[in-house]
Amino acid sequence: MNAWLRGPLKCVFQEKVLTRKDILGFSFNREEASRVLNQHLSGTQDHASVLWTLLSLVLWEEKHYKNRFLAHAD
Repeated sequence: MNAWLRGPLKCVFQEKVLTRKDILGFSFNREEASRVLNQHLSGTQDHASVLWTLLSLVLWEEKHYKNRFLAHAD
Protein backbone atom coordinates (compact mmCIF):
# COMPACT_ATOMS: atom_id res chain seq x y z
CA MET A 1 0.00 0.00 0.00
CA ASN A 2 2.84 2.39 0.79
CA ALA A 3 4.30 2.16 -2.69
CA TRP A 4 0.89 2.30 -4.39
CA LEU A 5 -0.18 5.39 -2.46
CA ARG A 6 3.13 7.10 -3.21
CA GLY A 7 2.97 5.99 -6.85
CA PRO A 8 0.03 5.09 -9.08
CA LEU A 9 -2.69 5.73 -6.48
CA LYS A 10 -1.41 9.17 -5.46
CA CYS A 11 -3.32 10.92 -8.25
CA VAL A 12 -6.38 8.73 -7.71
CA PHE A 13 -6.41 9.66 -4.01
CA GLN A 14 -6.00 13.34 -4.80
CA GLU A 15 -8.78 13.28 -7.40
CA LYS A 16 -11.26 11.09 -5.56
CA VAL A 17 -10.68 11.99 -1.90
CA LEU A 18 -9.20 15.47 -1.69
CA THR A 19 -11.94 16.96 -3.87
CA ARG A 20 -14.71 15.78 -1.52
CA LYS A 21 -16.70 17.99 0.81
CA ASP A 22 -18.33 15.00 2.46
CA ILE A 23 -18.22 11.22 2.60
CA LEU A 24 -21.50 9.37 3.02
CA GLY A 25 -23.11 12.66 3.97
CA PHE A 26 -20.64 13.41 6.78
CA SER A 27 -18.44 16.49 6.54
CA PHE A 28 -14.89 15.79 5.51
CA ASN A 29 -11.80 17.82 6.42
CA ARG A 30 -9.87 18.00 3.15
CA GLU A 31 -7.09 20.07 4.68
CA GLU A 32 -6.39 17.40 7.28
CA ALA A 33 -6.51 14.64 4.68
CA SER A 34 -4.10 16.61 2.51
CA ARG A 35 -1.75 17.09 5.47
CA VAL A 36 -1.81 13.36 6.22
CA LEU A 37 -1.18 12.54 2.55
CA ASN A 38 1.75 14.95 2.39
CA GLN A 39 3.30 13.43 5.50
CA HIS A 40 2.93 10.00 3.91
CA LEU A 41 4.36 11.10 0.58
CA SER A 42 7.36 12.76 2.25
CA GLY A 43 8.06 9.61 4.25
CA THR A 44 7.88 11.38 7.62
CA GLN A 45 4.87 9.26 8.65
CA ASP A 46 3.34 6.00 7.50
CA HIS A 47 -0.35 6.72 7.01
CA ALA A 48 -0.98 3.99 4.45
CA SER A 49 -3.78 2.31 6.40
CA VAL A 50 -5.68 5.56 6.96
CA LEU A 51 -5.25 6.73 3.37
CA TRP A 52 -6.18 3.32 1.98
CA THR A 53 -9.31 3.25 4.14
CA LEU A 54 -10.40 6.69 2.97
CA LEU A 55 -9.78 5.85 -0.67
CA SER A 56 -11.62 2.53 -0.37
CA LEU A 57 -14.58 4.18 1.32
CA VAL A 58 -14.87 6.90 -1.32
CA LEU A 59 -14.62 4.39 -4.18
CA TRP A 60 -17.20 2.14 -2.48
CA GLU A 61 -19.52 5.10 -2.00
CA GLU A 62 -19.25 6.06 -5.68
CA LYS A 63 -19.93 2.55 -6.88
CA HIS A 64 -22.51 1.26 -4.42
CA TYR A 65 -23.98 3.89 -2.16
CA LYS A 66 -24.75 6.68 -4.60
CA ASN A 67 -25.91 4.28 -7.31
CA ARG A 68 -28.56 2.76 -5.05
CA PHE A 69 -30.47 6.06 -5.13
CA LEU A 70 -30.22 6.26 -8.91
CA ALA A 71 -31.53 2.69 -9.28
CA HIS A 72 -34.64 3.51 -7.22
CA ALA A 73 -35.32 6.80 -9.01
CA ASP A 74 -36.91 5.05 -12.00
